[in-house]
Amino acid sequence: MMSVFLCSCAVTKDGTPCFLKGFEMRGFSQETPFCVYNERNLFDYIDGEADIYFPHGFRLLYTAKIRSADDALMVLDIYDMGTPEGAEETFNEFSGDGLPVENATAEKVCEVDSVLLMTRGRFFVRILPYSSGGRKDIQEFSRIADLSREIDKVLQKE
Repeated sequence: MMSVFLCSCAVTKDGTPCFLKGFEMRGFSQETPFCVYNERNLFDYIDGEADIYFPHGFRLLYTAKIRSADDALMVLDIYDMGTPEGAEETFNEFSGDGLPVENATAEKVCEVDSVLLMTRGRFFVRILPYSSGGRKDIQEFSRIADLSREIDKVLQKE
């Protein structure tokens, strides 16, 4: 019963995370509804690395496919880590030798293998190309960075 209550507080009836309700992503459209994962089903989404998130306070993962106006498809993963410290520790787990991202607005942000990693408050965010075939496409990564700034705007209010 409590799990259902938490999920209903976390997302609206259409599956949008409450903190993104009414948020307009300038230049982007949501391609799929947000899927929400918790500690019981996180392995269904990221089998193999899910254990990394738990020691840092993992609460929920919201994930959806997002399309840019110029048709670049990307995956947006927003992890609610419970605290800013948990988000930062998770960022540190994945950032390694990450490269800086120009014009970034998040508290912490870097790029690792065409994946943008960032934190804002209790959230750890990953944005990755949906199907780049492992190649780095500069224009596609530029869209990922644009999306990160749009997401950061709403997370700043949370």
